Amino acid sequence: MYEVYNTIDPLCRDKPFAGIPLTEFPSATIDEVEAIIRRSSSKSCDLDPLPSALLKLCLPEMSATLLSITIHFLDTGVAPSHFNKARVTPVPKSRDTSCDDVSNYRPTSQLQFISKVLERVITNRIRPHLEEYHLFDKYQSAYRAAHSIETALFRVHHDITSALDKGSTVALMMLDRSAAIDVIDHDMLQKRLEFAFGISGQALKWFSSYMQDRSQCVCVGKVVCKTLPVVCGVPQGSVLGPLL
Repeated sequence: MYEVYNTIDPLCRDKPFAGIPLTEFPSATIDEVEAIIRRSSSKSCDLDPLPSALLKLCLPEMSATLLSITIHFLDTGVAPSHFNKARVTPVPKSRDTSCDDVSNYRPTSQLQFISKVLERVITNRIRPHLEEYHLFDKYQSAYRAAHSIETALFRVHHDITSALDKGSTVALMMLDRSAAIDVIDHDMLQKRLEFAFGISGQALKWFSSYMQDRSQCVCVGKVVCKTLPVVCGVPQGSVLGPLL
């Protein structure tokens, strides 16, 4: 645990986790893995060894193997290194934009289908822990069930109208933090997972492995650019990225 608090330490504003830490992930079942694969989108990327639609067709024959792979990575606390590679494809923001201006494109990060299946298994073990100890910020509307932009707007509208009804003056400040997820420090993220969210042991070891040695390359048509390391930020195009 981290016991030193000061104005420089980024953890100084965090509340130490006071519950039972999540030290290891419960094992997966074949029904869980099959259900995750069936609910997942059938979209594939060039990194997939076989199309996801074909995998779904062969699921009865392959589910036992996929379960063994999943259990192995849960027990060892190691995320597969070849799952940490992403392929980024530029996609036009709209049909009316100029194709000659690079600012009119948004990057779409693609990961292997099986890697997302494994991440959903991990999510099924992390989210109940966060909900049990009420670790979500009460004002967070993104990436939560029954929460959305509508609930965020309702909250802001309620606060403004309530203040005006009381005769108060209201000032609204809006900050654009759209790129915040791209600059998250990996070491600090792991420290916060342990300190504030009670994730330690094999579970924290898995997240450490998950964040390490990540890389991506840009693909335009048939041209694939040089692979570069991803040294900060949560993995784009991943299942765990929004939760992290």
